Amino acid sequence: MSLNNRIYEATQQGKLKQPFTSEEMKEWFKNSGILKPDGTPYAAASLEAVLSNADISNSPTSNLNLKNLKSQINSDGKKEYWF
Repeated sequence: MSLNNRIYEATQQGKLKQPFTSEEMKEWFKNSGILKPDGTPYAAASLEAVLSNADISNSPTSNLNLKNLKSQINSDGKKEYWF
């Protein structure tokens, strides 16, 4: 399952509240024990890239990733995302 799908599934199951920040998403990955196929943790930059690549506000781009995340800057100045 793609990382984007894992994040979506977590939001649908109530494991990751929407909207969420990149920090909240990274904490959820860490606490959930989600690892790369080689058994190592995902790098923070890789997780940030998933959000950036899926963000509708980053269209159009040359990548072919599914754009299914909306985003905005919250009152704390952090970017938050939701499906």
